[in-house]
Amino acid sequence: MHPDPPGASSLPRPRMFFWLPTDGQRHAADIRDRHLPSGKLITTLCGRQLTRARGTETEWLWPTCPECWSAAEAHVGQRT
Repeated sequence: MHPDPPGASSLPRPRMFFWLPTDGQRHAADIRDRHLPSGKLITTLCGRQLTRARGTETEWLWPTCPECWSAAEAHVGQRT
């Protein structure tokens, strides 16, 4: 077994979530749910269950859910 290279624990982890606009904000959800069709319930990183919808160009400009942002930062190792 090979030891991890120096600094390996500080490397960002692969992103396992995706962003989607729904319920008036941009939320993040598990990457495995990215192909769910519109109208299906999706659980976001902030713990809400929201209806999956296709985002319009202007909906992508909605503010980001702060709880999803914090969870995403922690997931990729940018925050503890």
